Amino acid sequence: MPEQNKPTTPKIRIHPVLISNLSTAEMDEIWEFAFRYTDTTREIYERSLRLKQKVYLMRDRERGNLIGLGAVQVTKVTFEGRPYLIIFGGNVLIDEAYRGLNVIQRLGLQNYLSARLRHPFTPIYFLFDTFSYKSFLMLSRNLREFYPRRDRPTPEWILRFVDFLAEQRYGEAWDPLRGIVIGTGDRKLRDWVVPVATKELKRPTIGFFVERNPGFRKGDLLVCIAPLNLGNIRSMVGNMFRRILQKRRAKAQAEGTKREEAKKGG
Repeated sequence: MPEQNKPTTPKIRIHPVLISNLSTAEMDEIWEFAFRYTDTTREIYERSLRLKQKVYLMRDRERGNLIGLGAVQVTKVTFEGRPYLIIFGGNVLIDEAYRGLNVIQRLGLQNYLSARLRHPFTPIYFLFDTFSYKSFLMLSRNLREFYPRRDRPTPEWILRFVDFLAEQRYGEAWDPLRGIVIGTGDRKLRDWVVPVATKELKRPTIGFFVERNPGFRKGDLLVCIAPLNLGNIRSMVGNMFRRILQKRRAKAQAEGTKREEAKKGG
């Protein structure tokens, strides 16, 4: 497990790199980091990474060490006679000591704005697959509209759209009836990364994820989609600012407590 040594005020530098331009040293560093979390071979991991266009390397600004990464592929498709832009995200890993800092949200917003500037009138959708309930939780906490979800059925049009996209991406591994990609067991998260105890299963969103994707431990992937519309963007930005304010209030309270204790001690 990674060492839980979080800086008091962590600062992260994010560097985008075209995957085709990655140096051997960068790929070595990516694999060394990913191997801590992913149970697979380097060949299989690199093959998965190279299916995307760009990777974001996240580093501790002071130390320079790699503390996370995420890959993105942006494609334009035509479905039922209309064009759509698909932002596909994958290979996302962040050191536990640096989570909760809005890093993934910032990347998502950055990619959305870049795509929207290039395609101002094309509907944009975010697509991703996951064998981690933590990724699914992040989706449910940040966006108002996404599928699948526990509180309402997926609209028929969305089912057809996901089937169209997933069939192209996953081929025979795609199971449209269950909405999952059948894993072969050669790429999965390590057991300690996503432990699911009884108390977690009682949380409705986690219970729903496990019910929809019972084979997540062996690498089965739940395919998720969300429209990047105004409602979802407002929800994501609003949640980002709420987290920032919560952290500032917590920091102010902690500093106030220290000052009070110092006065009493004096």
